[in-house]
Amino acid sequence: MKKINLTILALIFGLFLVGLTSAATNANVTILTPIASSTMTGTFAYNCTLPALYTTENYTTVLVYMRSASLTANTTWTLMSTRPNNTAISFNGTVVTTILEDANDYEFNCTLWNGTDKVNALRTGLTIDNTIPQVPTLSPSTNTLVTSTGTQTFTGTVTDRNTTSCTYTIYRGGNPSDGDSGSASYSGSSCTFTKSFGSSNPTGDNGNWYWTITASDESNTTSSTTNILQVQVAPVGGSLQVAQEIASGGKPLSVSGITGGKTSAILWVIGIIVAIVVIVVIARRIRK
Repeated sequence: MKKINLTILALIFGLFLVGLTSAATNANVTILTPIASSTMTGTFAYNCTLPALYTTENYTTVLVYMRSASLTANTTWTLMSTRPNNTAISFNGTVVTTILEDANDYEFNCTLWNGTDKVNALRTGLTIDNTIPQVPTLSPSTNTLVTSTGTQTFTGTVTDRNTTSCTYTIYRGGNPSDGDSGSASYSGSSCTFTKSFGSSNPTGDNGNWYWTITASDESNTTSSTTNILQVQVAPVGGSLQVAQEIASGGKPLSVSGITGGKTSAILWVIGIIVAIVVIVVIARRIRK
């Protein structure tokens, strides 16, 4: 029985030692810089420390990695710096952030390596801001004419390296309240959104639609020029000419089932001529 107890105690003590060793080889490094929510620009200095308890582990190499959580092409760890650790507790160096795309969701990893084991620390929520997005190039070109119902795709070509997201605005007749805005779909070098243009009596979606696309790197934004899409679709059971006049701000006048500003003008002229003829006839009868 005593031998069994001694064996159990020996196993427990062995596990305790293993636990200490495991704790030593997985201790966290402390990142002094960059601090939380830092904005990193150009060449950025970092500083990390190691608890004195673990200096005997002989961590001779410092490795620094960075990645974007989701917004950019840099979603896998990029080795930013590797150098020997010349001090036992504190170590520092620099990283060149211009090799990464701008974004506001970067993570910074400080790792020490002794050839067998690693210890590290992680800082999240960092911003890299070195550039601004270029002006998006729009398609379709301005004053493109649409004469049939359906869904129109609007595209802004952007510089992928300096863009992480896009937004759009579109409105009719120069009035922003007669339209909508939101997040565009961003992939590679394209930002896109769609809008359906219908036909209903009397105007449908006819008119001039003004639209823009804005590129963002989460720190800066750049907007495109404003393009115009001309929509001229004949409404169901109506006149395209009338619909165009209404969409452009005109108010048609209905006379004997005929609607339209130009038709009204013609009727007025005819009416005036008829009135003159009637007056002349009446005047001649009076003279007789």
